[in-house]
Order: sequence, then C-alpha cells, then structure tokens
Amino acid sequence: MLELPILGASLYVPANRPDLSSIAAGEKLSNMRSIIFCTEDAVTLADLGSALICLAEALNHLSPADDRRRFVRVRNPEIMRQVLGMPGADRLDGFVLPKVTAENFETYMDHLDSRGNSTHWVMPTLETREIFNDSSV
Repeated sequence: MLELPILGASLYVPANRPDLSSIAAGEKLSNMRSIIFCTEDAVTLADLGSALICLAEALNHLSPADDRRRFVRVRNPEIMRQVLGMPGADRLDGFVLPKVTAENFETYMDHLDSRGNSTHWVMPTLETREIFNDSSV
C-alpha cells in the first residue's frame, strides 16, 4: 500500500519576495509543513522575470533533508519547463498546476516525462469552466 505523508495546510508565498531564499532554506517560516512558491496569481506579469530569478536563487538553498514539502505553483506549462531546468528543481516535491484543462494537462505532464524518472508530485487546480461542464468531459 502506498503511504503518502500528510501534507497539512500549505502556505502560498509569492516567488518574487526578496526573502524567498531564507524561506526556502527554512530560516524563515520554519514551522510550515508545506510551502508553495507561487509564480501565478501572486505575481504580476511585469514581475514574472524577477520572480523566476528569485526562485532560481531559492532553489539553490533547498535542503534535500528538509521535512517540509516544497512546491511551485507555475503560471503555465512554459514556466514549468523553465523551473524544471533550474538547478535544485529536483529537490522540489512537486508542482501546483493552475487552471488545468484537458488540453494543457498533457503538456504539463510531457514536461515532467521529458525529465526522465521524475518523482515530482502534481496538484492540478480544477478551476476552469470546462472542468465543471458535463458536456466537455
């Protein structure tokens, strides 16, 4: 039987925070069991570039032995591809996939499959009109 760890409540943290590296390293918010570094709704399109720079730096501070679960809420499949290419991305537990549809889910999964034996978890966010329309399923 597959035993999954208890996730607990997750704290969303905008990926463009100047203290993101200290959060990632556990120096700040060390009592959180699950942290989601957000590149989507918490970051404006104008700030996305700086958020990705902050995130890349933060991934360098992730400890593989950390008991906290660390995820990235990516903005779209292209951002997921970029994050997967960052050093330290292998230390992430997974990704939160926003606004998942039948069309984009396959692209997200293709990016994970292209990494070989990915052990990343995915948390799809079902929030689009398509998902709640019986005729589109």
